[in-house]
Amino acid sequence: MAFWDPRNLATPLCRHTVDNQSGVLMPFYDPDSSILYLGGKGDSGISYFEIVHEKPYFYSLNTFRGEKPQSGLGVIPKRVCNTTTCEITRFMKVTRDGVVPVSFCVPRKSEIFQDDIFPNTYAGIPVETANEWKEGTSNEPDMSFNFAPGYVPPEKPVASFNPVVKKVEAPKSDKEIREEWEQLKNRVNYLETELAKKDAQIAELQSKLAAGSQ
Repeated sequence: MAFWDPRNLATPLCRHTVDNQSGVLMPFYDPDSSILYLGGKGDSGISYFEIVHEKPYFYSLNTFRGEKPQSGLGVIPKRVCNTTTCEITRFMKVTRDGVVPVSFCVPRKSEIFQDDIFPNTYAGIPVETANEWKEGTSNEPDMSFNFAPGYVPPEKPVASFNPVVKKVEAPKSDKEIREEWEQLKNRVNYLETELAKKDAQIAELQSKLAAGSQ
């Protein structure tokens, strides 16, 4: 892996060899804890690093090793993490046999709520509509979700829309059905006649080409 300064992409700030596997690395970054998770496709491990703003720019924390290789990874919303076990991230690991949860927990002896590892996080509530975004509105994400015991998250806004009511047509009469059938039959006869004309023209051209080649 490598880190770049977006103001200077010519040379990376640092490089680090994660492992010797050939699988593609799947990155997941947790901005609340500044931890970067890297899971290799086809590998059984997930390495994680603490990201800092100064040199050396990262610290290797550890590597989780599972029993079976993963074909995919997905991280669930942090709002569902179990604070009583100091779970800061939970992955859903896709294997050949199914989907397996993988939890990352901070070792703490105290059972008291650890506010230093559970700051307010993304509340999962949109701060602007699609039309507002198209008009150029740029709002910061809602980081009001509090992990503290007793916190009740606000209700999410319910999307509203005006359903389009289609006009229900009355059943057609026998006369209308017969008229439509006659129109379709005439259309088919016309197309068959035109197709026969085209076939005759093609046959005539083929015979002329054959005569000319002799």
